[in-house]
Amino acid sequence: MNNLEGLVSKFILEMENIVVDVADNIVDRDLLNEIVTSLLYEADYSEELKMKIIQAKMNHLANQNINDNEQ
Repeated sequence: MNNLEGLVSKFILEMENIVVDVADNIVDRDLLNEIVTSLLYEADYSEELKMKIIQAKMNHLANQNINDNEQ
């Protein structure tokens, strides 16, 4: 498979995690694009991308807490 076995395995494993965040509206289209691009072209996520992912998750949790408190 033209030396892409490792890349395909990594892509599938990482996307299994990311797809849940996409379904939960944690990761938007732009961030998803950055993640997929990074998976395809970089050995690991950049520190900047890691921080964007963390921030997206923190924002989601904060919004959940606000919604829970309003109920």
